[in-house]
This record gives sequence, structure tokens and C-alpha cells, in this order.
Amino acid sequence: MVDVPARLLHPDEPIERTERVALVDRFGHVVQVAERPRELAAAPVHPWLTLLTCIFLHGGREFFGGEAE
Repeated sequence: MVDVPARLLHPDEPIERTERVALVDRFGHVVQVAERPRELAAAPVHPWLTLLTCIFLHGGREFFGGEAE
């Protein structure tokens, strides 16, 4: 099964993650770990564009030539 990122399947919906924050006393001991929801920032470009650009980033011009040596 292929895991497709949520931004690709639902690009218009906000993505929310749970962030864990350690509450520390003045001696540096972790007193409590709190979890709070955090909404991720919107992507600066359309998510499908990142898939396309990664092909060129890793393959360069050789991408167009295929497996030619």
C-alpha cells in the first residue's frame, strides 16, 4: 500500500499535528509533557508541483535521456 501525503489528497484542508511540549522546572527536570494541536502552514506552491520538481532535482538533465550512459 502506498502512503499518499494528506496535502496531495486534500490540498485545501488544513493539516493539524499534535505537538509535544516539555514543561521544565528551573533545575532542568521535566515536570510534565503537554500535547497541543498545531496547524501546519500552507504550502508555498501546489503540492503536486513538489513531486514534479523533485524529479528534476535528483535527475537533472539526465532525466530526459533515460538510462543512457
